[in-house]
Order: sequence, then C-alpha cells, then structure tokens
Amino acid sequence: MKCTTCAGDDRHAKAGIALSGGVLFILTGLCVLVPVSWTANTVVQDFYNPNVPLQHKRELGQAIYLGWAAAVILMISGAVLSSTCPHIERGGYRRGYIGRSFANTRPSAPDPPKPITTSTLPLKEYV
Repeated sequence: MKCTTCAGDDRHAKAGIALSGGVLFILTGLCVLVPVSWTANTVVQDFYNPNVPLQHKRELGQAIYLGWAAAVILMISGAVLSSTCPHIERGGYRRGYIGRSFANTRPSAPDPPKPITTSTLPLKEYV
C-alpha cells in the first residue's frame, strides 16, 4: 500500500485500515446474501405451495442470480483485501530472509582514486 496517503508513512495504521476494509466487504456480502436468499426461498416455497393461487406464483429471475453473484464477489474481494494487508511484526523471531534495503541509506564517501601505474617499483624509487 505504497500509493495510499491516508495514514502517511505509518504501516501499522495502513494495515489496520486494509483489514477493517476487508472485514466490511465480507459483512456487506453477507448483508446482500441474506435478503437475496430469503427472497429466493420465498419464491420457491410459494411456487410449490398448492394453496397459493396461480396468479401469485413467481419464478426465480435474473435479479436473484445477480444478487448471489454480487454477494460472492463482495466476500471474495473482502477476503483478498484482508489477506493481502501487511502483517504486524511482533518482534522476536522473524521468518525467512530479510534483505537489506539501500533505498534510505546515505551513500558513504567514495574511496580516493588510486594512481595508475604500470611499473612494480614504488613511486619514491621511480626517479
């Protein structure tokens, strides 16, 4: 989440925001799934109920399938968003290889240039 400027440079706050967003997506998917499934259940029960007049019997339409698809997509996107947020390290043992980051380090002073000589004699014996 390098591109977001919501919480500045605080990675823990960004992880919390991403996790809460993922949980809210999952809860929204469940909130969509409940009434859509309830309506589908009512339609199916009324269709097979012999006491319901023929004029009141309905069939499942495309809106029910669209509602189920929307609920599934919301829950999957919430799971992906919650699982991709960076984990908060709790100190102690760290798993895996942690590479060095050279992006924020100051460059050290360069070594002084070495003289170019082709002879093996020291410079003081050259003359």
